[in-house]
Amino acid sequence: MISARDFRSPGQREMTIRGVQCRMARAALGLKISELACLAGVAPTTITRLEAGTPIGPRTLSSIEKTLEDGGIRFVFAENGDCGIMLSPFQITFVVE
Repeated sequence: MISARDFRSPGQREMTIRGVQCRMARAALGLKISELACLAGVAPTTITRLEAGTPIGPRTLSSIEKTLEDGGIRFVFAENGDCGIMLSPFQITFVVE
């Protein structure tokens, strides 16, 4: 069972997101890899590496996390090691040109 303490507030950085969470968040927001990369200011290969489970730098990861959180994603971490996402009801629509 997931409790309220399992949800991380935006900006709270004690746990870092996993590749699967990035992939879920991107799908929930309807973003392509190239679109997320553009919004986060990183290369598309960085998103691909993260989603494949390859470690990336902490500042780069922070930029991706913030971009997804700004889009309404909340990252979930359970005590048993499971992780997931929640989509805020106040979702922001991204426009990528």
